[in-house]
Amino acid sequence: MRIIRKESQEQISNEDINKLIAYRRENIDATHVTKALDNRFKNGSRLWLSYYHGTLAGYIWSVRGRMISPYFFPVPLSDAVLFDSEIFPEFRGKGLNVIIMKYILYNLKKDGVTRTYRVAQVWNQSSLIFLSKCHFKHYGTAHKFHILRKDITVWH
Repeated sequence: MRIIRKESQEQISNEDINKLIAYRRENIDATHVTKALDNRFKNGSRLWLSYYHGTLAGYIWSVRGRMISPYFFPVPLSDAVLFDSEIFPEFRGKGLNVIIMKYILYNLKKDGVTRTYRVAQVWNQSSLIFLSKCHFKHYGTAHKFHILRKDITVWH
C-alpha cells in the first residue's frame, strides 16, 4: 500500500488521470475532468492517491482552513476537511479505507492540523460505518436549499 499527496495536476501521471476519468460513469469528457482537477488545486485542495500493489486503488481530497461548497461553517486554518473520496470497486472489502484514512490523519497532524472534518452523504451508509471505525464523531447534518437564487443551509 502506498499513499501519495498531490498538490498540483502536473504531479499526477496521465495513466492515473485516465483512470480517474474512466471511473466517472457520467458522460464527462477529459477536458471537463482536467479543468475540475485544476480548479480544486487552485483553491488549495490536495489529492491523496492510494495505490495497492502499484495500481491506483482510490483517492480522497483534503483542504485546510475552509469548508467546501456550500461553505457550511467557518473552518480555521489549523483545521482540515476531507471530502470526495472513492475506493474503486475492485479494491473494496480489503480494509484499505481505514488504512488510508489513518495515514492521512497522521500526516495532517504532522502538518499542524488540530482537527479534521469529513464530509459524507447521509444516504451513504457504508461511508458512515467506515467513519465510525476511524473514530469520527457525527457533527451534524446539513440540508441545503436553493431559494430566490440563494443557497440556504440548515443544520440538524
